Amino acid sequence: MKNENILVKIFPFLLLMFSIVLLSYVIYRSEFVHEGYKLSYYFKYYIIAFLFLFLSIISFYMSKKIKTNMFLILTSIGLTLYMIEIGLIIYESVAIQISKNNKIEKLDKDIELYEKTTGKKYDLRSVKQVLKDESKDHPDAVLSLIPADYLNDNKSDLFPIMSLSNRRTILCNEGGYTAIIDSDRYGFNNPDDEWDKDKIKYLLIGDSAVQGYCVNRPDEIGGNLRKFIEKNEGVLSLGFAGNGPLLELGILREYSPLINVKNIIWVYSEGNDLHDLLREQKNDILKKYLTDDNFSQNIVYRKSEIQKILGKKFSRNELSRKKIKRSKIISFIILTKTRKIFLEKLIEDKVTDDTIEQLTQVLKSADNFAKRNNAKFYFVYLVDTYRYINKKNLDDLYKYKKVIKAVKDLKIPIIDTNKEVFVNQSDPLSLFPFRQHNHLNELGNKLVADIIVKNVK
Repeated sequence: MKNENILVKIFPFLLLMFSIVLLSYVIYRSEFVHEGYKLSYYFKYYIIAFLFLFLSIISFYMSKKIKTNMFLILTSIGLTLYMIEIGLIIYESVAIQISKNNKIEKLDKDIELYEKTTGKKYDLRSVKQVLKDESKDHPDAVLSLIPADYLNDNKSDLFPIMSLSNRRTILCNEGGYTAIIDSDRYGFNNPDDEWDKDKIKYLLIGDSAVQGYCVNRPDEIGGNLRKFIEKNEGVLSLGFAGNGPLLELGILREYSPLINVKNIIWVYSEGNDLHDLLREQKNDILKKYLTDDNFSQNIVYRKSEIQKILGKKFSRNELSRKKIKRSKIISFIILTKTRKIFLEKLIEDKVTDDTIEQLTQVLKSADNFAKRNNAKFYFVYLVDTYRYINKKNLDDLYKYKKVIKAVKDLKIPIIDTNKEVFVNQSDPLSLFPFRQHNHLNELGNKLVADIIVKNVK
């Protein structure tokens, strides 16, 4: 009883100390580790920390009975959360080991298949090791930097819709080799002289599918389209991994005035574009592309400024990799796994009919922009691997039916790769590396390019 009274008595002080430590840690992660770029992510933790701080202050003025009850409630909740964390750690450890064994077995088969069919050695290097090796002949080689990295930054008056220009850029390895490109004058995956062509027959707008993950040039969609054009015509692929509809609208508005465009090909990725749109709506600058038809950041004319920002970003990323990593003890103390399930997932924005309406407004704006510039606008619906891995090619998967209807209502020509490419294949998964949840392989990119040529008049 005496010990209980002591605990109740010092409870406000313990709660105050906990609140200060929690707030300090949130500030450290938000402002020092991530340098303020993930403020929107850490905002919820600021709220939690200040709530605890407020609670700790008023606890000094509570009656003994209320203090006792609060102490018991918070202690019970804390113990329960840590028991859940321990359970999740054990479960994940077992699951990881099983997955690891399966992956090793699968990798052995993939290596055997790749080396047998190509006569080349399977590239087992990490992306970081590839960068190190490429830097020997290309000292300015970089890992891919994408505009989406800046989505959480609402402090700057500039959103860099660009990547490092004219650089050897390491992309990814999904098919047994590491895709490496030489970026153009604005950081996109194009031969640089495409920008100087008299007419751009195909202007591709999209995400990693348009950027060419994870194949080498000319095996991406844009590279395949270049096989169908006249000498004075060009194809430009303006895509970055992580792009969503608002970023893509910004790219269209910033770069297409530089060129004479005949056909704008908007490549919609069903697996992530609606979720990307939810994140992009939180960025004040990107929202202006939708609300103001005359808005522009004059990205092209601020290239030098942006390249300096991106250069610092790449250096900062390299230096901060170790700093961002946490020890297992720290991860346990801050309930990393429990938070992901009970906090991150619960408050995660969900795709709704309102999201479809926002997409409709973006597409309407893009289509109107195309008309004002005497270009034709096409919508390419690109399917996700899970549609075939799970064998659930359903109309309600990824809001497929609703998205298609929204585009039809806008009277925008649709190129539906689900109906025109994949369902016609006896083995749709053969269009993805090793039949896994990956980007399109060389054949997949070729068939999508073929169907674009067939439908674009």
